[in-house]
Amino acid sequence: MRRIGAPRLRSCQKEFRLSLSTLSPGHARDALRRATRDAHDAVDATFGQFDLGDASSYRAFLIAHARVVPALEAWLDAHQLEAFSGWRDARRGPALLADLAALGEPVPPTVAIDLPDDIASVCGATYVLEGSRMGGALLSRRVPAALPSAYLGAPSQSALWRAFAADLDRLLPDAQAIDRAGAAALGTFALFGKAVAAR
Repeated sequence: MRRIGAPRLRSCQKEFRLSLSTLSPGHARDALRRATRDAHDAVDATFGQFDLGDASSYRAFLIAHARVVPALEAWLDAHQLEAFSGWRDARRGPALLADLAALGEPVPPTVAIDLPDDIASVCGATYVLEGSRMGGALLSRRVPAALPSAYLGAPSQSALWRAFAADLDRLLPDAQAIDRAGAAALGTFALFGKAVAAR
């Protein structure tokens, strides 16, 4: 499985800083999306190697996510997640662990969350975590009906995503804040890559 190595991560960070020179006010989400595109694509390619129609591969897919998502949500709980309207009620960690339990799988060890605890970094980590919800709805269609899919099938809640985009503009008012958020987003993508490599 391909993971995001340190040289690639540094390259993404450099590209992110360069992208800030063209940043328009009020588009923090768009800036994060553009600047983390390569890291996002790398993680998508890594997880795309799992066959969600195969029970064993799907199980491994969920285990990899479970190495990150519950720990990341707990970290966000402890670091100003209340800054985002409604996000506490949108957590998917419990659904993920319920899917694993239905498959007879124990909770796997989690990766260490080593991110700065400022609000900009919280924004970056939340951007990655909640952005994955959007793709989950599409991926859930590949899971056979006989397998549990509460995690991937969690509603995307487009109204909540729009509110989150507005929160990003409010909480990331300048290029420096967006730079910190971008670094945390890249670090969060790297956590997912590490979780797959730990299999």
